Amino acid sequence: MDLSRGVIRLEITKSGRRREVPLNGDSYQALVSLTQKAEGRVFQTRFIKTAYNNAVAIAKLDDVNFHT
Repeated sequence: MDLSRGVIRLEITKSGRRREVPLNGDSYQALVSLTQKAEGRVFQTRFIKTAYNNAVAIAKLDDVNFHT
């Protein structure tokens, strides 16, 4: 993340090219709040996997993956 510029930088994408995604106001404020409380990475890989798996289970979805 580059909060000074208001973007998230994606280093690894399906196209193989680095990409920057602009943050809207709400996203920016949420990330600023998280970074003030966090040490190290804001989003841990395990947290993202767990949240995704929980959402899939709650929605009772079959045959989906993270990129569906």
